[in-house]
Amino acid sequence: MNNNKTQHHLSDKQLKALFHDRLPEAPRNPWFVRKVMNRLPAKDTPAYYWIEYISYIIALAAVTAGWWHFVNGIKETGVITGGDLINMLCLGSVSTVIAISFLAPRVRRWLAEA
Repeated sequence: MNNNKTQHHLSDKQLKALFHDRLPEAPRNPWFVRKVMNRLPAKDTPAYYWIEYISYIIALAAVTAGWWHFVNGIKETGVITGGDLINMLCLGSVSTVIAISFLAPRVRRWLAEA
C-alpha cells in the first residue's frame, strides 16, 4: 500500500460543483440532438415483434369471450350474484392490465419524442 498519497473521496455533488467551476460552459445548440440523431443508423425492428402483437390479439379475444360469457350469464339468470361480482372484478383487472401493457410503452415513446 502506498501511504504517501492521501485518500480523498468526492461525492457526486462535489464532483459536479468542481466540474462546473473549472470547466467552460458548452455553447447551446438547439440542433445538436437532431444532428446526432440524424447520423445514427436506422433502428431495426426486432424479428419477434409480431409475436407480441399475436399475443395481444389472443389476449384480447380471450378477454372479449370472458366478458361475453359474463354478460350472457347475467342476462339469462336476471340476477347478479357474488360470484358475478368476483368475475367482473377479475375480468376488469385483466382487461386493465392488458390495456396498460399494450399502451404504456407507446405513450412513453410518444412523450419522449415530444
